[in-house]
Amino acid sequence: MQIRQNKIYIQEFKTAVYWVVQNIDDFDLLKRSVNSSLYKKYVKDRQVGNVEVDPDIKTEYDNQEKFLKNSVNTLKKRLEKESQVHKEDNLSIMNDNIKLIDMINKLRNEVTDLEI
Repeated sequence: MQIRQNKIYIQEFKTAVYWVVQNIDDFDLLKRSVNSSLYKKYVKDRQVGNVEVDPDIKTEYDNQEKFLKNSVNTLKKRLEKESQVHKEDNLSIMNDNIKLIDMINKLRNEVTDLEI
């Protein structure tokens, strides 16, 4: 009897998840459907027991968090540095283009003067 009830409960949950996932493209609608269809029915009234976290797991979590924060900071610094280099390269190219345009204009004027 208990197995049958559990199977029915699991099937109802799968069905609810299926209908919630139909709103995956619209964040606000997805959020509302998760709250109304899943959270209120399957989570809200459940008692959460006190679970002690294994110290090794906590340490590993802290290490991973520290690593990821360092990675993010390193990537931000690299992005900033590369953006600056890119900006300098673009400025250099623009200045070269200005010089070349000036040279072209001078040459056009010389050609015009020679044709007259």
